[in-house]
Amino acid sequence: MNDLLSGAKDQDSISILQLLKCNRIYLILSLLISIIGWILFKHCYPYPFLTYDSYLYLEIASKNSTVSNWPIGYPKFIHIISSLSNSTNLIVSIQFFTLQISLIIFFLTIKITFALRKIFSILLFLCLFINPIFIFTSNHILSDPLFIAFTIFWYSQLIWIIKGCNKYVIFFNAITLFFAFIFRYNAIYYPIINILTILLSSLTTRLKLVAILLSILLPYTFIQYTKSEFEKITGIKQYSYISGWKLASNALYIYHNVYKKYPTNTSEKFKVLDSLARNYFNENKNDFFDLKNVDSDPTLGSWFIVKVDAPLMEYMHYIKNDNFKNNEWENFEVENMAPLGPFFKDYGYYMIRKYPLAYLKYIIYPDLLSYLYPFSENLTNNYEPFSLWPDRHGEIAKTTLNLSKLNIRGKYMKLRYDLLNPFPTIFYYIHLFYLLILLCFLFGGSNRNLSRDKTLIISILNIICLTNFLFVILIHTSAIRYEVFIIFLELGLGITMAHFFSDQIKTLKFKKCS
Repeated sequence: MNDLLSGAKDQDSISILQLLKCNRIYLILSLLISIIGWILFKHCYPYPFLTYDSYLYLEIASKNSTVSNWPIGYPKFIHIISSLSNSTNLIVSIQFFTLQISLIIFFLTIKITFALRKIFSILLFLCLFINPIFIFTSNHILSDPLFIAFTIFWYSQLIWIIKGCNKYVIFFNAITLFFAFIFRYNAIYYPIINILTILLSSLTTRLKLVAILLSILLPYTFIQYTKSEFEKITGIKQYSYISGWKLASNALYIYHNVYKKYPTNTSEKFKVLDSLARNYFNENKNDFFDLKNVDSDPTLGSWFIVKVDAPLMEYMHYIKNDNFKNNEWENFEVENMAPLGPFFKDYGYYMIRKYPLAYLKYIIYPDLLSYLYPFSENLTNNYEPFSLWPDRHGEIAKTTLNLSKLNIRGKYMKLRYDLLNPFPTIFYYIHLFYLLILLCFLFGGSNRNLSRDKTLIISILNIICLTNFLFVILIHTSAIRYEVFIIFLELGLGITMAHFFSDQIKTLKFKKCS
């Protein structure tokens, strides 16, 4: 069997043989936990969880649309699987086991690469596999579980690339990167990290060129495809219209707090929108206008995007006039909202440049707080996931997933709530643990005796954590489901760096004793 990574036969070299043979106990345990756990879970929760976004994904999939407000990967996945079978649990089962396989590979890769001692290996294993967040997340009809899985696969592949892999890993890496890219906008920065890792690796020049080309070509192709499809429908070439709406929404959160302090000296381009915003703020008083109160906002910081009487929607009605298409949701989004994406993006950037300090205070600061202590959102919602919508969206769900109902026994609803409710606090402490260990690792000298490869791996993974942090706080508030993929990277890194830090302490104690 070919090694995934070539090199000396020691702890610094990873191969399929090592992953399977040296760690067969962990492998068997993880498989047993996954299979038995899923069987028991489906006994208690026989139906997928459906929330607001789930119905929208199902509608997009039922139409086999080429574009939407999200990357089209997950609706295409639903469309393909549902065309093969309308089994109630096939989609969520694929999601769960794909995620579990990614966790197994990630765990074994970290354990072997850094030669974790038994106590640290057991701790990481328990955190990854005796953990309700993954199984409950997997049961949602949402892009989250597969995006998390692809991202965790990607983490492992970056490690393999740094260690010196063969050509097959390069192609697996490109495919994984592509899948992550077409499932969520969070992956927009992944190609940059991927290329940086390739450049710093010990790959041959030829393999580096191939790997970099693939890292650019596949995402670029998807971006151009999406732009082309939007142009066909709306006449405007763009990749993500929702980013424009989000920037404009953030601008209104800023403007609500400053508009009374400043005269109406807005650019002529935005005069109408400015007037609509001022009138709306004067006529409406709502805690939802402040992101510091977003925990009580049912839209989780998207009030100005979804409210039909808010300035952005009002401006859309004003611009569209008689051309407004008030039809099915998916067409409503693309045909009416998408053309305004570039204009709202310009407005968002204009307001951020005009009020930079307000942007820090009213956007970045609340987003920072929600990043550290994310909102539970739909994970603790004990009504929506267990109630089928009575409209055509519910009918689409019934047809696609072969459903007749979603309701389950009350004790299992309560169990779900009790298990998941502590996770905002757990995530908060994982963030703190990671930051504390990172500081100890950097300034305590634990990194001085590491090999170049190990230092590079830890550096790249920390860069991912930092980049994701900046990406989130600059744009949106955070919820648990948006952080799962990064929080367990922080946890894995924290445990790994704690392993090296404890080794350093032992060495210092030994030197003092001798």
